[in-house]
Amino acid sequence: MNRDEGRISRELEDLAAAACDGELTDRETARLETLLAESPAARRYYLFYLHLHGELHWQQAVAAERPGPAVQTSRATGLKPPVPVLARAARREARTARLRWAGFFFSSALALGLLVLAWRAVPRRPAKPPQAIATQSQARFAGGVHARWGPGASAAPGERLPAQRTLQLSHGIVEAGYPGGAQLLIRAPALFSFEQEPILRLQRGEMMVRGSAADRLVLALPGGEIRLGAASLGVTVRDNLSEVHVIEGEVTLQRGPDAAAEAVKAGEARAWTRGARQAWTAVAFEPDRFPRRLPERAPTHSVAKLRSLAAAHPRLIHQYTFEGTSRLEKCRDKRGSLHLTESVMADGRGRGTLDYTAPGLDLTTEAVRPFRADRGGSSIGAGLQTETAFYPPREMTVELLLQYSPPGDEDDRSVGLAVATRNGETACGFFVAVVGRGYLSLLLDAAAEWPESGLQLTPEHWYYVAVTLVANDRTTWASAYAANLSAGERVLGRLLHREPLPGTPPASRLGIGKGFDESAAHAYPWPGALDEVAIYDSALDPATLQAHLESMFPSEDR
Repeated sequence: MNRDEGRISRELEDLAAAACDGELTDRETARLETLLAESPAARRYYLFYLHLHGELHWQQAVAAERPGPAVQTSRATGLKPPVPVLARAARREARTARLRWAGFFFSSALALGLLVLAWRAVPRRPAKPPQAIATQSQARFAGGVHARWGPGASAAPGERLPAQRTLQLSHGIVEAGYPGGAQLLIRAPALFSFEQEPILRLQRGEMMVRGSAADRLVLALPGGEIRLGAASLGVTVRDNLSEVHVIEGEVTLQRGPDAAAEAVKAGEARAWTRGARQAWTAVAFEPDRFPRRLPERAPTHSVAKLRSLAAAHPRLIHQYTFEGTSRLEKCRDKRGSLHLTESVMADGRGRGTLDYTAPGLDLTTEAVRPFRADRGGSSIGAGLQTETAFYPPREMTVELLLQYSPPGDEDDRSVGLAVATRNGETACGFFVAVVGRGYLSLLLDAAAEWPESGLQLTPEHWYYVAVTLVANDRTTWASAYAANLSAGERVLGRLLHREPLPGTPPASRLGIGKGFDESAAHAYPWPGALDEVAIYDSALDPATLQAHLESMFPSEDR
């Protein structure tokens, strides 16, 4: 065995031990997955280690029920041996146990092999053929826009979609239809499955359903089932919430087989919180949230174009696109090495979770949605921050897309941070913030006043925002720009122009969707969604920022 193999083996043993103890970090988990993917020997070792770990736990559990020898004490002091002595003894016992169990596994495998050979020699009756399981649903794929499927879920127009498996739609929007006339519009990101007809289970995502009496469609959601006749409704399932908005007709909602059925009529909406014991509750009816048809044509603009422009810029130093198939990939810094990890606010997570697959501005992107509690939200929730410290350059630009959702306890003192650092009671770098009742602002000295940008964010609208900073030892000149993308604004609005602000950006871990209070505790989660955070080590000029904004609109409309 060469030196590299020995190092990897020791590293693999350490990672396997940490996995068994439940102490793996996100970075260690990624490294373990890489080692296992690259080496069959590593996979065999890892399986053996897990099996051995389980057997040793079983042995120790049995031994704990029997009387054992007392722990030896020091004759001079009467104290128990120090921890290193016990640790060395435990390691010796573990090594002995591993050898003993390895011999046991070898002999067991040999005996099992002999039994298999004997079993094969015994004549047997031919087995009955298994009952066929439907591999296709009755729903046929009608088409999509920017559709990107997970494994095993693709279909050409006119083909039936797979059944009896979970289907993943990671991007875009698709349409499917049933023989009797029922129609589905599913918007990514979504997880769903066609089960025993006529059951369609939505595990996550957003769907518009037009039912028909002929198809007798049953929609299964976390928290209950919905039986559709000739009705149409919009459905949303997130990590902790399910919502039903009846647009036409009437549906029957039933929480469980023993629960009483409830009729929900057109113009009504119900919601259910995951883990809650109460029944579905009435909420505001919002039919405009759901797609009614496929877009007539795929747009020639997209957030993907902005993403490409940012990635190609020579002064880009950090980029968070939140794209990827895993949480680890979504938290990766696409330009530098300041990767993100989830952090819980000072007073706890609350009853929600950070959403890593929130819908973005268009069908080419996904966003993240930090969680902020409706009460006490300044210190309750979950956001993201870098694993190591961020050192702001003297000149910098912060660019991102953001969406604002007013929290339940919004008032004149509310603060939510999209991108932030902090290093002390007054040294703060609140680069993009929302204060009061939805006003965009920033702050570099906690003892100073928030500058007035004059922009009050429209709830649930997507904005392009850029902030440029040029700092000396005591003062920072700040410029801020924004455009309401949901309202179709194509010209960048200037909110601040070289405004002198007290303070300079401090170095600390970089918060995305969160910040820090005066004691550097996690606080101020962003109320809404965030996407395409880019940081440059230069104060980009307005023409460059305008070009980034224009990239997201069709060329013929410029």
